[in-house]
Amino acid sequence: MDTEARLRRAEEHIFSTGLPDSGTRLGLANMRYGLAKIHWVQEQLGLPANATFISAPDLTVTRNTNRWRSGFGYGGNITWGDGNVDLMILDLKPNGCGMIVGGLDYLPFSRDLLERVHALMHEPVEIDGIRIQWDFGKSNHFIDLFRVEALADVELPPYVFMMHFAGSELRGDTPLGPGLYWDRSRTLQASMQIFETPFGPLRALTGEAARASFDFYCYVDSFVQRRRLFAADRLFDRYDLINNENHQGLIHPNQMVLGCYHFTDTEHIYPIGL
Repeated sequence: MDTEARLRRAEEHIFSTGLPDSGTRLGLANMRYGLAKIHWVQEQLGLPANATFISAPDLTVTRNTNRWRSGFGYGGNITWGDGNVDLMILDLKPNGCGMIVGGLDYLPFSRDLLERVHALMHEPVEIDGIRIQWDFGKSNHFIDLFRVEALADVELPPYVFMMHFAGSELRGDTPLGPGLYWDRSRTLQASMQIFETPFGPLRALTGEAARASFDFYCYVDSFVQRRRLFAADRLFDRYDLINNENHQGLIHPNQMVLGCYHFTDTEHIYPIGL
């Protein structure tokens, strides 16, 4: 199969719900290459070339340069197996980023909130022996407060806070596991395979290394949720937890969300920042 045929096959495995704007067009164009690379690796391993991407409405470019250069956009759900395939795609770079949303019966004074943020950033905090490095103001991370306007028959408090940030502490080598990012972890670099595809290299783990990587991500998933809860408890006197889910990371060993939610409970409330 020549390269054009491989790209056409990749396009047939992309299902877009994205708006037809420049971000979506760029994301879809780039995802062809990422999927084509995964298909090539699957064939080399004797697996069916069935990697599939379903885009979210806000598919766009990714802020992570290495992920983009590897052929992956941001905003959607990607699968490359049923959860029982020992193959981990490292170039997707899962990190457990997410948002915590809490309901408030009061509107905090901005000065008080800023003072609490400042105090927390200078407080030595550890979770499971890992020193926390707060990243409230990095990249597209934020702490927002909203006055609630009910647009549906849902009981909500008068105010809510929304905090968006990730945990960078576990991306490189750690005493707790191999790390998340191949370009920050010597452990991953030593165990990964680099497949030279017709569209450039793809970094992946197979066998026991793939299983260990997913086990570590499951720990990361818990770690970052506890990290967000710790911050919320420090910054707000009282709140009702509405949501504390990750929107970037692994769902099972062969499925990952990139900036969207995976859920089965249709009654649960999930935040969308517009």
